[in-house]
Amino acid sequence: MFHLAAAALLLLSGVEQRTLSLWANDPQTGAAAEGLTGADVAVLEDGTVMEGLQVERDPRVLTVALVLDSSEGMSSAWRLHVQSAVVAFVRKLPAEARVAVWTTGDRARRAAEFGTDREKTLQTIEKTMPFGTNNLLDGLAEAAKELRKQPGDRSVLVAISGAGFGYSQFSKEMVRERLSADVMAVFGLLFDEGAGGRSMDGYSLVGRGDHEFVLNQAARRSGGLFQSLPTAQGTADALAKFEVALRSQYLLRYKTQPNPRQRRTEVKTRMPLTVRLGPASVEEPGGR
Repeated sequence: MFHLAAAALLLLSGVEQRTLSLWANDPQTGAAAEGLTGADVAVLEDGTVMEGLQVERDPRVLTVALVLDSSEGMSSAWRLHVQSAVVAFVRKLPAEARVAVWTTGDRARRAAEFGTDREKTLQTIEKTMPFGTNNLLDGLAEAAKELRKQPGDRSVLVAISGAGFGYSQFSKEMVRERLSADVMAVFGLLFDEGAGGRSMDGYSLVGRGDHEFVLNQAARRSGGLFQSLPTAQGTADALAKFEVALRSQYLLRYKTQPNPRQRRTEVKTRMPLTVRLGPASVEEPGGR
């Protein structure tokens, strides 16, 4: 008897080969599910089981955009908890993963280009000094734009922010749409520290509620994770969960009939697992 684990609405564009990405974890320990095959998983479209399902551990190279709150109010939390946790997270990423860093203090800027030079990325994080207001929404919008340009399609955006207010050139709705579920998975962490910073003219004032609206919805829509914590002390544990999730991704491939309308897609597993559908592709991996 299969256990219903996750469901999502996905849009087909009229091709026969469909590929879904799936995160599968043990519901008790959180550990990545190992050795899943087509005998352990079923995909249903509008209640009909799809035949010829192929299941494999996701072999695609990971591309990660890190968006880090480096605002003035983060000074204490950054020094005591956040910086070291981010460094540990980056160190655990696969060696071939391509990583870029955006900081959001005073203004959003790309502090490190996408690349595999891990030490260069870590040096950027270690040299980051909190300053100014938290321009997180601008950082998310810019990181998402650049992430779309990267080769391959296992793209992830990871954002970490405190509670400081800031300014944005974009509405929260605009930024949410830029974090499109069909292109990237979004992992967001917010905590109730980091208030403070200077004001500036010409931008719209935004705060923690706006940041949570964007990250929470983007994570839910893309199969990622969102965590809200009272303090930055939980940053290391939260990022450890993100790292495990990135190691627990599978690809599901099957043939389906072309259909221009939305279908209800369900994934069921033979054993109880925590399962989330990630960004979907209706082409073979490698296509955008």
